[in-house]
Amino acid sequence: MVGSLRRGVAVAPVNRMPTGAAACIPDEPKAKAARRFRPRRWAASVEAVSEAADLMELREEYEAWRDNLPDNQRDGILAEKLDATIAAVERFEEMLDELENMDLPLGFGRD
Repeated sequence: MVGSLRRGVAVAPVNRMPTGAAACIPDEPKAKAARRFRPRRWAASVEAVSEAADLMELREEYEAWRDNLPDNQRDGILAEKLDATIAAVERFEEMLDELENMDLPLGFGRD
């Protein structure tokens, strides 16, 4: 049980330090901070997805696998799964390109 009981009601401890995302929030109001840093946050998020997306290299490996299948497997389930995987990565790459090139709204008459 968290905290202590006082007259049968659980009371949360008063002096707890914030953890997780709450520990990283600056002292200024959330709306103001979000508005001020939104374009930077967007760019950082897209960059993080780009860096984490090792999918481009994997797509090339799946394409090579697909290209080197024996003739008797070129029309089978494995080939279909490889084609679907390659197509999904290509769609992801297109969406990532769109996100990287997005013309973000600036607001306050600056658009």
